[in-house]
Amino acid sequence: MWIVLWGDWPLTALMPTKIDPSVVALFGSRTRAATLGALANAGQPLTAYRVAKMTGTQVIKAITELRRLEKAGVVATAPTGRGRTGWVLSDRSLQDFFRRRVRIVWSADFEREVDRRVGRRTSSRQVRIDLSRFVPSPDAVPNRSEFTRSLVKDRILARAGLRTSRRTPPSS
Repeated sequence: MWIVLWGDWPLTALMPTKIDPSVVALFGSRTRAATLGALANAGQPLTAYRVAKMTGTQVIKAITELRRLEKAGVVATAPTGRGRTGWVLSDRSLQDFFRRRVRIVWSADFEREVDRRVGRRTSSRQVRIDLSRFVPSPDAVPNRSEFTRSLVKDRILARAGLRTSRRTPPSS
């Protein structure tokens, strides 16, 4: 998964958006996959200009792709906060797919999500557990042999001057 952050400045993309080649192959073009990835991770409707800046494509390519996706019923138009025409992903399962596979996020959306998660973490009650009360039991592990280093490996490590297991390795 790739995470690409873009700030709130009207500059061309300084870093190309990296998309998983399997996602590009599945959706037929890099522009289409990047456009869907940007829309899936957006917290609000995105204008075609913002989609183009986030994905590193030309604005006309972004508009063409958005219109093609709208005809297919994959995206829909929605008003933005400033009254402009924005675009949203209309299929929830497709949105979940892109959120897992492609992360293209505008920095304001990313910071808002981080603040929400950090706020939730600090508001939860902390639990403290005193681990000194617990004594490890070697019999508690069902497959002890899987966690015990073999004597042969201990001999090899000792010859190489590396750390062996806690038990003393037998002499060679």
